[in-house]
Amino acid sequence: MSFLSNFSPLAEAPRDLWLVYILKLLASFAYFSSSLTLTLYLTDELKLGDVAAGLHYGGYGVASTVYGVAGGAAIDRLGVRASLLLGAFLATLARAGLGLTHSRAVALTLLYTVLPAADALGVPVLTIAVRRYTNGRSRTLGFALFYTVMNIGALTAGGGVDAARAAFAGGLELPGGWGRLSALRGVLLLGAAATASSAVLVMVGVRDVEMDEGGLLRAYVPGRGRAGESATAVAAAVIDGADEADGGGGVAGAPVPGQSTLERCRTVVRDVRLWRLAVLMLLLVGVRSVFRHLDATLPKYMVRVFGPTAPFGAVYAINPAIIILLVPLVGAASRPIASFPMILGGSALAAVSPFWLTIFGDHYSAVVAFLVTLSVGEAIYSPRSYEYAMTLSPVGEEGIYSSLASAPLFLTKLLTGGMSGALLSVFCAEKPPPARRPRLMWAIIGGVAVTSPVAMAAMRQFLDVGAAAEGGRDDAATYEMVTVDAMASEENGGVEGGEGERGIGTEPGAMAGVAPLVSAPKGGAVVGEGGGSSSSSFPPPAEATKA
Repeated sequence: MSFLSNFSPLAEAPRDLWLVYILKLLASFAYFSSSLTLTLYLTDELKLGDVAAGLHYGGYGVASTVYGVAGGAAIDRLGVRASLLLGAFLATLARAGLGLTHSRAVALTLLYTVLPAADALGVPVLTIAVRRYTNGRSRTLGFALFYTVMNIGALTAGGGVDAARAAFAGGLELPGGWGRLSALRGVLLLGAAATASSAVLVMVGVRDVEMDEGGLLRAYVPGRGRAGESATAVAAAVIDGADEADGGGGVAGAPVPGQSTLERCRTVVRDVRLWRLAVLMLLLVGVRSVFRHLDATLPKYMVRVFGPTAPFGAVYAINPAIIILLVPLVGAASRPIASFPMILGGSALAAVSPFWLTIFGDHYSAVVAFLVTLSVGEAIYSPRSYEYAMTLSPVGEEGIYSSLASAPLFLTKLLTGGMSGALLSVFCAEKPPPARRPRLMWAIIGGVAVTSPVAMAAMRQFLDVGAAAEGGRDDAATYEMVTVDAMASEENGGVEGGEGERGIGTEPGAMAGVAPLVSAPKGGAVVGEGGGSSSSSFPPPAEATKA
């Protein structure tokens, strides 16, 4: 088998997957450009000090997580298409407002309300879409490419920020007497234009569909699951074990009819899969804080140590450039390896990266070594954390599971925001005492980061679900998607559900209300609730290609 043949499973993906990658590119440019300049915007445009700017950076992260947890159930009920449309509208409104307003109150209101609400409807929904548009054969590569596209947006953002700072160093006079637009505000408005464009693409081409393990598409009805599976049938399959008779083709974790959001949350918190996700996300806070320091700390550090023209955007772009090159290669080469060992090894490498700046001090070579080491570690572990989370989330419940499980991640921005402002003010102040001490600052950042791999190694027995639970790990021609639920039920002598390849679409009609499947791997017609072609139910997707 040639190396390039590892990428062949993506050939059966629907066109919607490639459109999602374009949306991810636009969203990533908007997010990373604003994140990279946020603390500078708060200091230079809103005249806030280091500590206040850091706290607001952290507060924005907390708000994003709160909205994400609160909106998880809403995402499941709205579906991918409606959630992405709403998120794009809110993101456009927030970034345009931040770019144009000169009121601190208005800017902070947008930062704590509209922008985090948009974030909650961005990355989680696009991640769910990748799961829906891939199967066990293609999911690892699908998430690897998803992560690569995100970094193409980050690469563009890094270069764009430096270009804007150089081109509009003196500001840009707006026509009609609207005032002067700084380079930082111009970056925010470019992000608003990107998210506005994504709204158009969603309206043109994104559908609520799902690809099964055989490469077949069928409609996915938000709040109900796969098309053709009536709510009554789904409930019977889950409660009475009806899927045992048809070979495990039931829908694990599908919403039970009549359940309120609170009841669904109570059901979810009793699931061990949620706690695996939550514990892993909590333990990753330390190493993920290093990535947040690229936004919150690195720009100010470089401007203060190397001068006001320091190209922090170009240095930042080292990270996405390496990710773009490495992630597809690592994803293809590591398919037989389960996610947890990859997460553990990659996070350990990323965690030690700040110590380059502690050892070698304030030199561009040390900054580059820091970014390179961090990026290699990220290429190994971060795409697998997406896959780990989506693999353990039951079909139809991805939003609520991923949102509740990611709740500990609010600590990342909160920790980083508070640390960044305090560390900068003490060790790398704009108007320093007799001498700056940035080496100690980076040593503290690295010390916090290494707690992640140490703690994950200590809890490996609980966190490592193994390759069998993930699907797509085998190099052979046949792949079987086995969920944790299926593994547990088989240990007890029965099958209680799961979204395995066995039984999905192989016996149409085995369950009351299940529609037969129609082969449509290239984005063609999908099966509607009545079993007939429902291509007219969805607008035809726009032609989408790889970015």
